[in-house]
Formats: sequence, structure tokens, C-alpha cells
Amino acid sequence: MLHLSVRVRSKGRAILSRGNRVEDGKACPQCAETVKVNARVCRFCGWNFEKQNAQPPAASKNSFQSCLGCVGMCIVALVILAAVGSVMR
Repeated sequence: MLHLSVRVRSKGRAILSRGNRVEDGKACPQCAETVKVNARVCRFCGWNFEKQNAQPPAASKNSFQSCLGCVGMCIVALVILAAVGSVMR
């Protein structure tokens, strides 16, 4: 496996980039510009790093309904299998 480092210019000085991270900064996932590591918002495109790194909300009503639907389908399948099994005896 071959890993190549790329030279990038930032404010007149050369820095090495590795993947999405750069020694003096990080690459914005939206516009690929290099911003400071502690930046909260990209100064080029306005990408909000904090909003994207936030924890996902707790299980919502839709996920509960989906789970309930799956349980219901499993019960229906078991009833059908039991009915078919009793007919075959």
C-alpha cells in the first residue's frame, strides 16, 4: 500500500496534508478549503463543524413506530407459520 503526502500552500507557507487533516488545519468537507483545527465555521463556505459533529437526537417517534411495525410483522409471520404447521399434521 502506497501513501503519498501532498504539499499544500496556506498563507504563503507549505504544509503537508494527510487525508482530510492538515498539520496546521483541517479540510472543510463541503468546499475542501483548509481552515484552522479549532474552527467552528468554515470561513470560505460557512460549513458549521459543530452542527455536523453534534450527537444525533434520541430515538424519535418514527423509529419507535418502525420498531413496532417490525414486531407486528414478526407476530403475523409466526401466526401464519403456526397455522401452516398445524394444517400439515
